[in-house]
Amino acid sequence: MSICRQLVARGVLLALLGSVGWARAETLVIAGDIWCPVNCQPGSERPGIFVELAREIFAESGIEVQYQALNWARTLQQVRRGQLNAAIGAGVEDAPDFLFGATPVASSRNCFFTLPDSTWRFTGTASLAGQRLGVINDYSYGDELNTYIALHHGDSERIQIAAGDTALTLNIGKLMHGRVDVVLENAWVMQAMLASQGQSGPGWRLA
Repeated sequence: MSICRQLVARGVLLALLGSVGWARAETLVIAGDIWCPVNCQPGSERPGIFVELAREIFAESGIEVQYQALNWARTLQQVRRGQLNAAIGAGVEDAPDFLFGATPVASSRNCFFTLPDSTWRFTGTASLAGQRLGVINDYSYGDELNTYIALHHGDSERIQIAAGDTALTLNIGKLMHGRVDVVLENAWVMQAMLASQGQSGPGWRLA
């Protein structure tokens, strides 16, 4: 079961640090954690919507786009260090010190996923009391939820933060085994992950 909210986060095609001279480069190196269908496995026939779009856009200027898969915290860190040119699929709240285009390519629809027999409904952050919420390290979920996560960081009965290259898989496993009650994730991404695992998609409800 899922409960969805429309939140603008991680919707911009590429986020770049101001000091990076990407426009003069023949190769643009971009990265992000696997967030399929936005960005999928590097080297695959379908590397992801945003990867393919970036390649088409920069090809017009003769710039090759190389795409790498890294966990999200490392991606942001390496862009800041100048080791990468851009983070793919970032939102302003992920990295307010980066440069963003004026028009987002898409907006992220974050949903609360629970087991089918759950009767819980999201009606605001107060309704999260008593729920163990699974999120991913350094993701931005909008001001309201970011504040809630920061407030209860370190309290595993409220917030559990997954990290690394398989963070979403970890959160799904924790939900299935009763270690968290709710997982917060992008609707496209969760649908793609469940499909890849051979699981049927949940029923949708807009809150």
